[in-house]
Amino acid sequence: MTQHLSGGPVLVVTKELDPAADLVVDELTIRHVPVMRFDTGDFPLTVSLSVEHAAAPWAGVLADEYRSVRLEEVRAVYYRRPRLPAVSEHIEEPHRSWSGEQALAGLLGTL
Repeated sequence: MTQHLSGGPVLVVTKELDPAADLVVDELTIRHVPVMRFDTGDFPLTVSLSVEHAAAPWAGVLADEYRSVRLEEVRAVYYRRPRLPAVSEHIEEPHRSWSGEQALAGLLGTL
């Protein structure tokens, strides 16, 4: 692993109330590892993803209202029982289900 990646952030993908993930975040914090915790249930309404894959590695930004992380700097992803993406309630079926499936596929495919 390159020096650049070894110091990069860890993504913690989980639901809001998850005591096991809390322990992981606490331990990473103790070890001075940068962490971005988020729930896929907040995507795409309050979490945004901007990605380019012109050449390896992926380049882009995952962001919410308070923080962001560059994807090419991420060293690891801890994935534990997040919610499904939530698309706008104003979208009618079957487009709403399709939009949710596409949001999940795009986000997880990138991570």
